[in-house]
Amino acid sequence: MLLQIDGTFIVILISFLIFMWLMHIVFYVPMLKMKLERYKYIQENKRHTQIMSDSANDLKDEQEAELKQAYSISKAIIDEKVQKANEEKDEAIFNAHEKSKNALKGAKNRIKGSVDIVKSSLANDLDFLSDEIVNKILE
Repeated sequence: MLLQIDGTFIVILISFLIFMWLMHIVFYVPMLKMKLERYKYIQENKRHTQIMSDSANDLKDEQEAELKQAYSISKAIIDEKVQKANEEKDEAIFNAHEKSKNALKGAKNRIKGSVDIVKSSLANDLDFLSDEIVNKILE
């Protein structure tokens, strides 16, 4: 027979079982404990990472909302300033137009006055010259 079950076999079997039990206690239990700790550490880091990511997203959303609000406020201020500048420009153009119109009117009045003076002077000179011509013809 190939396999004989006698006292040696039982001693080898018991030795093997004790060896397996010792290996389990010395190597497998610490390794399983370390594996469990590593798994817990990874899960804790994943949870912490998720919390940080959520917090970062919340901060980003708040910042985007503040930026949108600041943009709308600045746009309103710019629009108001542009409107005010356009009103001031229109008023300045109107005032310049009125001023130039008044200056033109004044110049026309001065020219008309000068023309009247020149006409009266020419009329006097014409009377004088006509009297001179008449006197020369009569002499």
